[in-house]
Amino acid sequence: MFTDEEAKVYDRQIRLWGVNAQQKIRATDVFLVCLDGLASEVVKNLVLAGINSITILDDQPVSQFDMLNNIFSQNQIGMNRAEACQKAVNQLNPMVKVNIMKDQTLSTLLSDEMEAKNFLKSFNVVILVNNGLDMASKLNEFCHQLCIPFFFTCSWGYLSMTFIDIGKQYNGIDFVPIGDAFEKKTISLKNSRRRRQGENISKREMIKIENLKSLFLSILTIFRYHKKMGEFPNVLTESDQQQIENQLKTIEQEILDELNQQNDDDNDGDDKQQQQQQQRWTSTTTTTMNYNWTKKIYGQFSFISSIVGGFLSQEVIRTVTNDESIDYNTFFYYEINGHNLNIGI
Repeated sequence: MFTDEEAKVYDRQIRLWGVNAQQKIRATDVFLVCLDGLASEVVKNLVLAGINSITILDDQPVSQFDMLNNIFSQNQIGMNRAEACQKAVNQLNPMVKVNIMKDQTLSTLLSDEMEAKNFLKSFNVVILVNNGLDMASKLNEFCHQLCIPFFFTCSWGYLSMTFIDIGKQYNGIDFVPIGDAFEKKTISLKNSRRRRQGENISKREMIKIENLKSLFLSILTIFRYHKKMGEFPNVLTESDQQQIENQLKTIEQEILDELNQQNDDDNDGDDKQQQQQQQRWTSTTTTTMNYNWTKKIYGQFSFISSIVGGFLSQEVIRTVTNDESIDYNTFFYYEINGHNLNIGI
């Protein structure tokens, strides 16, 4: 039951979502890693929705870049980002507990599996923002084993991605960790899993799948760049940009060759149905959707952070309130278009 004060504060949400849904939201404890501009939008939405608590791990200092896109940052350059933002987050909704972890990194937290899992058990939702694929896979695997919904989002300029793993048999879907999903590298449109066996995919849907595979190739390229360089592409000078773009194009071609070789190997002596063939990576994919994509992936834009952060927050709310309409595990956003799709399931 809500107290009188809670009923007054959350009156709109109760009328919108219902008492039972709001009670579930009020019982939700969130663990979030990284409080940059994109994450600040997520935090804002969840705190205003009335979750019980949010614990933020961020070992980075406030930078000049935070002044441009982090809605909680003030003139606190050099101060730990989570600590600097705590007061502003608290002021959004004093009923939500805001805890910070400023003296630990995600890497050290996950270094001991038993300790990490004991820590994660106290949360209903785990959110990771703008990190490498290796660390995301490790954290996601722990959450998957503990049956804790996991959300991972990254934003690179005009390109963004959000991945969802809300466990086995959620609404009849076996959601998989991001490591497994990205290893399979199969793409299908939202609801395509429900098609009758043997039913052909329309030409329009095939074209959309091809475009999404091209977009996925860009994302795989950025993650491999991060694995090699230890950071996402970041331009400081014009010469830096040219060097980074050359590296990205080289990595892109490496991955494309690997994907097409894998597709050739799968097709040897394998007569799969048309629907399955259409989900695979095919040799018709020769480049990314926009040949200038490497020029559009630097920094964070507030309007994109608002859109993607709003989407992720919505999915968190839908998950904790057991919304059965979630039937996709990935959201791509590029320039002005968003796409719900499935990768690896």
